[in-house]
Parts: sequence; structure tokens; C-alpha cells
Amino acid sequence: AIDASDGPAGRLLELLAHDPFAPPSLQEATQQAGAGAEVVRALAQSGAIVRVNDDIAFTQDAYAKGVALVKELIAANGSVTVAQLRDRMRASRRPVLALLEHLDAARVTRRVGDQRVLFR
Repeated sequence: AIDASDGPAGRLLELLAHDPFAPPSLQEATQQAGAGAEVVRALAQSGAIVRVNDDIAFTQDAYAKGVALVKELIAANGSVTVAQLRDRMRASRRPVLALLEHLDAARVTRRVGDQRVLFR
């Protein structure tokens, strides 16, 4: 088991949590934290982080909030665009797009043109 409270794992979690919706690239964060691939794997397996693609991971908390925001915006507007979600999350396009693509792959959302709707 990995101790996420200190050492490289703790530092990695801190870096990702610092600006939860705009995390640094995973490569950048692991280098800064002195964490290797095994630390990333262990954190992902434990659910402490959610890897949405090769280079972007959110803390469990940020991921849950991001998913809730997506569902909230779709419930309110019928759909959501990358720009709308980016504005709500106050994040750059890169992590927002990665989150939406991850949700498409997980069949939470479905892409229709520039918009995402809930997958049915």
C-alpha cells in the first residue's frame, strides 16, 4: 500500500490539488514530486487520483466535482460545451477537454457536434 500523506505520493497529490481543475501535466507533476510511474499507478488504483488521459490526472475530489458540474450544466441547459465547462471550472481548455473525452469514453456523456449530452 502507498502512504499518500507524505513523500512523493503526498507531494504529487498536493501539486494536483493546488489548482484542482487545472492540474499541471502528469509528467511535470511527477517530476516535481519525485514520483515514478508506480506511485501514479498506486494512487490511481487506490482512487486518490483519476487519470483522464496519459498526461492529465485530477484528484478524486476534483474529478467528482468536475463530473457533478458536467451533469449540472447538462441538466440546466440540455447539453454542455467545452467552453461552457471551461468557464464554470475556471480552467484551461486542455484539462476540461480531457475530462469530457474521458466521460465520453466512460459513456457518461456523448458528443454531438460541439456539445456533450448525457449518454443514454
